[in-house]
Amino acid sequence: MASSRLSTHPSPGWSRFTLFSVCALAVCVSLGTALVSISKAFVLLAFLGQLWIDGVGKPVQWLRQPPKAIWMVCAAFFWLALTLLWTEATSLQEALFVLYGHARILWLVVVLYLVATPQRAWTVLQFLMGGQAFVVVLSWLLWIGVPLTWITSKYPPEQGIAFTSTLEQPVMGTLLLVLLWAFRDRLAQELPTRFGKWMLYAFMALTVINMFFVMTGRTGYLVMMVLFTLALLKALPRKARLLVAVVPVLAAALLFQFSDRFQHRVLQVREDVSQYEKGNLDTSQGTRLDNWRVALAGIQDRPWLGHGVGSFSRVYEQNHGHENRIVRDPHQQYLFWWVEGGALGFALLLCIFGALIRDAATLSSPANWALVCTTAIAATMSLANCPFFGVGMGEYFLLMMAALLGMPSSKASPAPDLAPPLKA
Repeated sequence: MASSRLSTHPSPGWSRFTLFSVCALAVCVSLGTALVSISKAFVLLAFLGQLWIDGVGKPVQWLRQPPKAIWMVCAAFFWLALTLLWTEATSLQEALFVLYGHARILWLVVVLYLVATPQRAWTVLQFLMGGQAFVVVLSWLLWIGVPLTWITSKYPPEQGIAFTSTLEQPVMGTLLLVLLWAFRDRLAQELPTRFGKWMLYAFMALTVINMFFVMTGRTGYLVMMVLFTLALLKALPRKARLLVAVVPVLAAALLFQFSDRFQHRVLQVREDVSQYEKGNLDTSQGTRLDNWRVALAGIQDRPWLGHGVGSFSRVYEQNHGHENRIVRDPHQQYLFWWVEGGALGFALLLCIFGALIRDAATLSSPANWALVCTTAIAATMSLANCPFFGVGMGEYFLLMMAALLGMPSSKASPAPDLAPPLKA
C-alpha cells in the first residue's frame, strides 16, 4: 500500500491543476450528469498530463504495490473488454457503448493516482462532503417551499430533489453521513467555533430526517439501514452486538409508523409484487423483476463465458422482455456482469468488493470504517441497481473510494515523497 500513496507530482503548477480537477469532480458528482461529464474531461486531461510529466518509471513504481482493489478493477475491465470477441450485441457500436459504461470503474485508478498524498485525499473528501451538504440544504429549502427557480429538477419541490433523482440523492446523502460520522472529530476541530461538534451533529440529524421524511427512494432507505447497522456494530461492546439484529428492525417499525413517505414506499413494493404475480408488469418493481427474469434466463443459456459486453439488450428481446425500448442493463449489478461476462465477471465484481474491504485494513481508523461502509452500501445498492454503470452515482462511489484509499494508516511505512510540498 505504501507506493499507492507515492507522490507523483514534481511540477507544483500542474499538481495544483490535478488537485483542482479532482476537487471539481468531487463537487460536480452531486450536481447532475452534465457537470460530471465536463469535470471528468478535466480529470482525464490532468491524468494524461501527469503521465506525460512522470514518464514511464513512476507509474510502474506506483503499480508495484497498489491497493488490491486496483488490480481487481483492471482485471474486471480487461475481462469485460475481452468478451467483445464473442459478444452477441446487436452491433459493434452497441457493444462499445456499453463497454464505455463499464469503463467507469477505471476512474478509481485515475483518481487514486492523482490524489497521491493523504493531504490531497482529505482535500478531495472535503469537497465531496461540501457538494453533497449543499444539496441537503437545497433539499430542505425546496421542501419548505423556497422558490429556487434556477433548479430544473423534474420532481415536485416537496420531494426535495435538487439535481439528480429519488434513487441517487438519498444514496449520496447516506454516503455523506458516512464521511461526517467517520471524520467527525477532525471536522469538528476544523470548524471555526467551539460549538463545531454540536453543529456537526445537528447537521447529521437534519440529513437523517431528510432521508426518511422528505426523500422517497427505497434504495436510500435500505442503504441508510445498512449504515445504521454498521455504526451500531462498531459502537456497541462485543457482548451487546446482538442488538445489531434488533435495533434496525425496531427503527424500521418506528419509521413505518411515523413517516408517511417511508410507509407509502414500503407498501408500494408489496403492491407492485402483487401486481407482478397477476401479470401486470407496468410498475417499478414489476419492471425490475421482469428484468431479473430475463437476466437469469440469459445466464442459464451461457453461464460460464456470458453473452459478451453490450449483449443484454439482445438477451432482453430474445427472452421477451415487456418494455418496448432498448434495455441495456437488468437493474442489478451482479446479474449484469454475469449475463455479459459470465461466472468470471460475477466473481470479479465480488473480488472488487472483497479487495476494498481488505485494503480498508491498511487505512487510518476513520478511513477504514468509512471505506467498509462505502463498500457495503455499494454492494447493497448493486442488489437492485447498477451503480457502476450510470453517470453520477458511479463516479460518486469511485471518487469516494479512491480518496479513502489515499489515507493510509500512520503505521504504514510510506514511500519517500518525491514531490515538493503542496498546500491543499
